[in-house]
Amino acid sequence: MDPDAEEAIATRSSVSEHELVVRFIESLLPIKSVLGGRGGLADCGDHGAGLTPRHVQLLIEVLLRGPVSVSTLAEVSGSNLASASVAASQLEAAGLVMRAEDPVDHRRTLVRALPEAEAFVVAFLTTRAAPLELALSQLAPQRASLLVELLDELAACLRATLRDIRGGTRSPQLSE
Repeated sequence: MDPDAEEAIATRSSVSEHELVVRFIESLLPIKSVLGGRGGLADCGDHGAGLTPRHVQLLIEVLLRGPVSVSTLAEVSGSNLASASVAASQLEAAGLVMRAEDPVDHRRTLVRALPEAEAFVVAFLTTRAAPLELALSQLAPQRASLLVELLDELAACLRATLRDIRGGTRSPQLSE
């Protein structure tokens, strides 16, 4: 294991989980400002007003998977079906996707990307990636890679925790 990672683990054990979470959230604030919040994607073209990075995540899934059901979007985004449906409707209103009844299973709604979707995602990644790329380049390559690996792992754990909370198998309350 990387000596810096070992030191971080040793330091973490001396810091309470609550303090660690607070520090982590504080560290994420500059990243959130780069990604943009509600209404923060207007600089990505005519379709961006009112959309958030969450919408971009769903749009990328639709582009990668082809026509996809709203329930699949909910599953991959870690959200509930109602939230995924609202986000799909917002993407449709922005002119980036089209929603239609599944011809095989009329109970399902399929979401398909429109031609403008790819250009919108490219604009989002172009405008948002540059500052993140510059910041990551200031870290040693191994540390940058480790950071991304750990964030991927944290995201997977967070998705699982949110599924458990929504499924009623875990309480959203934190222990002190």
